[in-house]
Amino acid sequence: MSANVPPAADKARAPGLIERFRAELARDELRLWSASFSDRDLEAAYQRHLVNVELPKIRLIALAGVIVWYSFGILDWLTISQNLGDILILRCLISGPVGIILTAMLWTERFKQAYGAITAAAMLLFSFAILAMIAMMPTVGAPPYIIGVLVIFAYSSCFNRISFPLAATFYVVTSISYASLLVFTGKFTRVDIIAGIFFMQSITSIAVLTHYAQELRSRQIWRRNRQRALDAAYIEELLIEATAADQSKINFISILSHELRTPLHQIIGFAEIVQSRVGGEGPVNVGGFVDDIRGSAHELLSRIGKMLRYADATAGKIKYEVEDVSSADLIETVLVQMRDKAAKRGVTLDASAVEDAPVLIDHHHTSYAVGHIVENAIKASGKGSSVVIKGRLEADGVYVIEVVDVGVGMTADQIKAAFEPFAQIEQVRTRSRDGLGLGLTLARKIFQDQKAGLSIASVKDQGTTVTIRLPLASVDALAVAESA
Repeated sequence: MSANVPPAADKARAPGLIERFRAELARDELRLWSASFSDRDLEAAYQRHLVNVELPKIRLIALAGVIVWYSFGILDWLTISQNLGDILILRCLISGPVGIILTAMLWTERFKQAYGAITAAAMLLFSFAILAMIAMMPTVGAPPYIIGVLVIFAYSSCFNRISFPLAATFYVVTSISYASLLVFTGKFTRVDIIAGIFFMQSITSIAVLTHYAQELRSRQIWRRNRQRALDAAYIEELLIEATAADQSKINFISILSHELRTPLHQIIGFAEIVQSRVGGEGPVNVGGFVDDIRGSAHELLSRIGKMLRYADATAGKIKYEVEDVSSADLIETVLVQMRDKAAKRGVTLDASAVEDAPVLIDHHHTSYAVGHIVENAIKASGKGSSVVIKGRLEADGVYVIEVVDVGVGMTADQIKAAFEPFAQIEQVRTRSRDGLGLGLTLARKIFQDQKAGLSIASVKDQGTTVTIRLPLASVDALAVAESA
C-alpha cells in the first residue's frame, strides 16, 4: 500500500491574518506598535501635512468640543441636585476656561507644531473633570456621567488627530484613574466597582483599537496619495524631457540642413568656377578659389567633428587623461587656436590678467571646451572690440577662468536656450551667426565630466561673462606654483 503524498500546495502554509497584516504595514513602511512611519523623512513629511493641511480641521473640532462641553452644563442643571454649584464651577469656571486657553493655543504660530500634545491635554482635562463630578455626586440617584468619558473617548478616537502612542496613554491613564476612583472613595458597592471597571476597560479597549485603525488608515491614504502625486510629477517630467528631445531632433535636422549644405554649396560653386576658368580665356584667380574651397571643406569637417564629439560626450565615450596642467599653458593653447578667427573679425584677445596655477584637467578636451567659449565671445563681439580672458585662484580652492565680451549679450531665456543641444537663439533660416548650437552644451558636458563648473552672466546689448571653475591640482604642485 502506497503512502499518500500531500500536494505541494498543502506543504506551503498560507500566511495567517497577523502575517498578512504585518506584511501590509511593512509595505507602507509603518511600525506595528506606534503606527508611525519607520522612515524619518516620511514621518516628517506626514507631520508637515498634518500641520499645513489638517490643522484647520483640528482647530474647528477642538472649538466644537469646547462648545459641547459648555452645553452639557444644561444637563447638570436639569439632573443634579447635590453639589450642583460646585459642579457648575468646575465645568464653567475651571475646566472650561482652561480648555478655551488650550484651544486658543492651536491658533498661534508658536504652538501649532504641538497640536497633538495640546489636544491630548484638553481631552485629559475634560475626562478628569467628569471623574471629579462623579466623585461629587451622590451614590444613589446620580446620572450616569461615566457616559461623558465614553463621549470624549469616541470624540478623540474618531475625529481628533492625536498620535497613537499619545492617545493610548490618554485612554489608559483615564481608565486607571476611574478604577482608582471606584476603589478608593469608599462610596461604591462591590457590584458597582466590578461593573464600572469592566465597562471602562471595554470602552478603553474599543477606543484604543479604533484610534489605532484610524491612524493606520489615515497614514496609508496619505502615503498612497503622495506616491500618486510623485508618480504624476515624474511622468510630467518625462513628458517634458520627451518633448524637449523631440524638439531637439527637429532643431538638429533644421540646423544640419543649413550648416552642412552652406559649405557644400560653396565647395561645389568654387569648384565649378575653377573648372570653367581653367583652360579658358582671361585672368583666373585659381589660388583664391582653391583657398575658398579648402576653407569651406575645413569648416564642414569642423562641424561634423563637433557633432561626433557631442555624440561621444552624451554617450560617455570620451576618455579623459586628467593631469596637472599649467593654466597659463591652457590659455595659451586657446589663444593660438582662436587668434586667426579673432583677427578676421577685427577682435582683440586680451589674456594679460591670467594668473598661472596648476589645474587638474584633461588638457586636450578642456582647451577644446574653453576654445568654444572664446569663439562664441568673438562671434558676439563687434569689430574693434576686445575679448578679455582672466584667470585667478579662489579662496575656496578652485581656479576660475572668466571670458568677458562687450557684445550683443543675452536675456535669461536665451542663456537657458544656449545650453540646450541644437537650440538656437535666432531662427534657423534667419539667424545672422553660424553655429550648430552645440558649443556651450558640449563645453558644459566636458567640464562636468571633470568636476568643473560653467556659468553665464549676461545683459542684453551689454555683454556676457562666462565663468569656468576648474579643480586645482595636487597640493605639492600648488605649493610649487605659489613659491615660483
